[in-house]
Amino acid sequence: KIQKTNRSFMLNRYKKYLLADKGFSVSVVNTMDDVLDTLTDLLGDPTRDIMYARKGLIIGDVQSGKTANYTGLICKAVDSGYKVIVLLTGTIERLRQQTQQRIDEGFVGARSDSLMKQDENYVVGVGKYDLSVRPMVLTSTIDDFKQQNANNLNFDLRNINGPVIFVIKKN
Repeated sequence: KIQKTNRSFMLNRYKKYLLADKGFSVSVVNTMDDVLDTLTDLLGDPTRDIMYARKGLIIGDVQSGKTANYTGLICKAVDSGYKVIVLLTGTIERLRQQTQQRIDEGFVGARSDSLMKQDENYVVGVGKYDLSVRPMVLTSTIDDFKQQNANNLNFDLRNINGPVIFVIKKN
């Protein structure tokens, strides 16, 4: 079980985004928050010095809220201390790009394609509410993660300070 903390920065800005930009009702956001507490407790505590593996799968009908829920879970996981998030999508690049766009809006707060080009119009979604913490994005709506990208990285994921997210195809 994850130790409860007062850290809820990522989730709070995501909730603001859902309420103001996506038109979610307060009761839906509060219910989602309660369910996500239960799911976050199942992840394991990232601050403990033990090795463990957790995997999850989200299945649901079209337009049933899957993306909203797993984005909220990602926010809660980062607020709990997780630093590296790998989100596996299907095998179709177009769907991976769509998922990346939604993660850009609901978690990152910036357009991943603009970050690569240093575009000034990069702020989206949760970034409008607070951009003081912006996760590192190692994929974009333009490009999946590639071996060349890995070879060009000049850092060790174990030494990062903020969250990092990969949105990749499962193949």
